[in-house]
Amino acid sequence: MTIEQYFILLKIEKVKEWLSYDELSLKEIAWKLGYSSTAHLSAQFKKITSLTASHFSKTGHSGRKSWLFCIDQFLQNMNVMYMRNLP
Repeated sequence: MTIEQYFILLKIEKVKEWLSYDELSLKEIAWKLGYSSTAHLSAQFKKITSLTASHFSKTGHSGRKSWLFCIDQFLQNMNVMYMRNLP
């Protein structure tokens, strides 16, 4: 996992959180997270979660990867990269 992929996962976790509160529109969430468009956010959300943002909102889907799981995966990948670079 690259740093870029890690930050994308963080953003998607934030999107899930905000969608679960049902206070912000997807357009507002995209703007707050610095996406160039709602379409870009929607495509990235579906690629990572296999769900559309609207389906996630409607179902309150809880079968998602947790924040801790994402951090754990990132740290494991960083450790592997570090170990490969040792002499």
